[in-house]
Amino acid sequence: MYKQGNYPIIAKRAIGRGVFDVTISCPEVAELAQAGQFAQVAAEGFFLRRPISICDIDKQAGTIRLVFEVRGKGTDKISELNVGQNIDIIAPLGHGFTFIEGAKAVCIGGGIGTPPMLPLAKH
Repeated sequence: MYKQGNYPIIAKRAIGRGVFDVTISCPEVAELAQAGQFAQVAAEGFFLRRPISICDIDKQAGTIRLVFEVRGKGTDKISELNVGQNIDIIAPLGHGFTFIEGAKAVCIGGGIGTPPMLPLAKH
């Protein structure tokens, strides 16, 4: 199950050249989200949404974090959104990671593939 809506951005920071960390208040999405899932983010003026991995989930605070790199005009448009503005997302999408209790795992990611590993590493 997924939710679609316009949700407020409550935090945003640049964490590298063209790389942004955005926290979104969306309790109903946070409640459903699992590590390894993603959001489809609408960029104003563009027909297709951009898929962005969910970097972190805080079910208590009702937030999710998206970390993304500007790769084109669509993600550049998304990067222009600021705290207090709404972001149009469909989430959570995809099949999340399967956790095996008591098992040890090594998390490997490179570049923008690293943020989705955070919830897995926390587990």
